[in-house]
Formats: sequence, structure tokens, C-alpha cells
Amino acid sequence: IGGEFVGFEGVVYPEFSRNTHIGMFEYDEKKFPTVIAGVDWGFTNPSVILVIGLDGDERAHILEEFYQRRIMAEDLVNVAKELKGKYGISQFVCDPSEPQFIQQFVTANLPAISANNMVMPGIKEIAQRLEKAGDGKARLYVDQRCVSTIMEFENYRYPETREGATEKEQPIKVHDHAMDALRYAMMSL
Repeated sequence: IGGEFVGFEGVVYPEFSRNTHIGMFEYDEKKFPTVIAGVDWGFTNPSVILVIGLDGDERAHILEEFYQRRIMAEDLVNVAKELKGKYGISQFVCDPSEPQFIQQFVTANLPAISANNMVMPGIKEIAQRLEKAGDGKARLYVDQRCVSTIMEFENYRYPETREGATEKEQPIKVHDHAMDALRYAMMSL
């Protein structure tokens, strides 16, 4: 009731499918020998940490998300420490716009680096991972509990032009916080 049917025009990742890319992935260090995290800073907008396990075939599995508005940097450090302890995160790949926050991670003994912030190459990298490879499997999956990440995959869009077509230069800066964190992590590989 009261639902609205919308098309996929302008969506950044039309390759994303709930049927293909969403599952339930329990962490196992043998299954995911490498775990990294993408970090997008925020305050009014949400701060995001995506925990990404890489399996033996380099498929990326988003295992957990932290997605919260109005969190202070020192509290985000504590969240990152908990996630590092839980998953053995080898690298936090962080939004380069706040070098002082990256330094806070480093000072807290969290392995943090500044991310490559190139938008369109990052989008291309993620889109390629969403496509099925020769073995019929995608190279990027999302745990069903990562509801904010799933919402952003489905709502991250390019702006419309006057004629109603979409302009694929830069996506709209809405529903992009988890998408940015994911892009940072994927560009580090």
C-alpha cells in the first residue's frame, strides 16, 4: 500500500541483483584468509565501515557494515578496534578527505591508509565485480544483514538530464556512503 514503482534509469549499478549478490556469509578465517575494511567518514551523513572478506578466488564478501550518523571520531576508532578483533582486518582503507581521522586510526594501532578517491574507475571496478565471471559466479557479494549497503546499491544514481536521460559523469551525492567505503576498499586491491 502506498508503494511506488520506479525504473532502473540512472542507477549506477544495474548489475546488482538481490537474487545473485545477497546471501548469508559467516566469517571463517579459512574461507576468508584476507579481510579488509573500507571507511567513509561522516557526522551529519553516516560514518561507514564495511568489513570485506576475500576468499581464495579473490571474491569479495561484505560481511558486516557499521553505518551510523553523529558518531565521534574516537568512538569510530573503538568500533574499528572491535571489528579488527572480530575479523582480523589487515587494512582499513579510508576516505582521504580527513587525514587527521586516518592518523587517529594509526595512533590507535589500526592499520589505516588513505584511499584512492577516483570515482569513475572505482565504479568500474565494482561493476566488473558484480558481473558474473566465466565460472558463472560474481566477484562481489553482500551479507543480507548489511541492509544499508543493499539500500545504497539500489538507490545510488546518476543525475537526470533535461531530456529525462541520465548523465553518467558523476553520481548524485546521495545514498553514497557505503558505496564510497566499498569503492575505497575495492580500489586498494
